[in-house]
Amino acid sequence: MTSDRNDEHRREGGHQPATAGPATKAVPVTTFPITTALSGLFLWIIFGYLTVLLNCDLQRVLKHNPIALHLAGIVAFYFLFTVLDANVAPIWLIWLKTIGVYALFVMMTKSKWYFVLPVMLLILADQCMRQQVAYEVQAGTNVNQALFTKISTCILVVIVVLIVVGCLHYTTLQAIEYGPEFSWYEFFFGINTSCKPAAPEYEALRASKPVVGGRARRARAGARRGRSR
Repeated sequence: MTSDRNDEHRREGGHQPATAGPATKAVPVTTFPITTALSGLFLWIIFGYLTVLLNCDLQRVLKHNPIALHLAGIVAFYFLFTVLDANVAPIWLIWLKTIGVYALFVMMTKSKWYFVLPVMLLILADQCMRQQVAYEVQAGTNVNQALFTKISTCILVVIVVLIVVGCLHYTTLQAIEYGPEFSWYEFFFGINTSCKPAAPEYEALRASKPVVGGRARRARAGARRGRSR
């Protein structure tokens, strides 16, 4: 009788076996092939020389018409996003996001290097974190995705603030330097065909660096010519 009651108790769920936690799956570690990375780098470099294949009219438009150049940049951003990411969203939302990202990019190009460098480091940190979290999720690890989302959102906010503040800072400097000649259109949509000489403090810093390589050879050659005269 006792054994019958025990069997009935087990059938009713009185004794439940211990359950283990979620097992971690063995995920094969795969990274990008070295040959693919090298070929991508060479393609990136070679594509810069393919503009000469365009007809002369189109080259002149892209070189001298800032609006046409920025429109081409927005289209290139759109192609980049649609190729790299599987977008499942209305087309208007994709275009709106593309234009917004391109606007941030243009504003970042109107900032000093000490604003751009932190932005690049934050983008690098965010992408590294995304890759690690994606790997942990695929491996079945108990990863706190809500915490990652909060951190990623904070990084995005800091990036946008740095870009906006950096752009306003550089805009103020340029407006003060050029005075009445300052043009908002030229500042944001103009094409830089050449850069002005570096400030005196940069030239002094460059002159204080040790003379090495080709500069050293030219300096020695100049000294020899001076002694032979």
